[in-house]
Amino acid sequence: MSIIKLSLVFILILGIIVGAFYWYFSYSQSEINTLEQTTAKLTQAVQIQQQAMQDQITFQSQQNQNLADLQTQLQAANDAKSALEAEFLNTDIDVAARANAQALENKMNADTAAALRQLEALTGTPVKSTKK
Repeated sequence: MSIIKLSLVFILILGIIVGAFYWYFSYSQSEINTLEQTTAKLTQAVQIQQQAMQDQITFQSQQNQNLADLQTQLQAANDAKSALEAEFLNTDIDVAARANAQALENKMNADTAAALRQLEALTGTPVKSTKK
């Protein structure tokens, strides 16, 4: 009878060990699945962030180019302004008006029309005519 009792105890212990192993295996598989899902989500998040950073770098590069273009245009405008200021400083409008009023008026009208055309070209908005 002791062999039967010993066999039953051995079978019981073996059953407990198999049950524990099964529980541990199931738990491990569940943890592995959870970790794989988390890894997939993190990988996707990293890819999204890398794309966002690349987009930001591209946008910043475009902004830098736009800024450089604007600075070039500003310098050209300042140069043109300086040239006009120098021309006005060197021109005595009173003397020119007394000498030939009609020629001065025609020149002023032509220059004003040219300036308005340039303004239209820059803004894309037609300037209303001042002619009557």
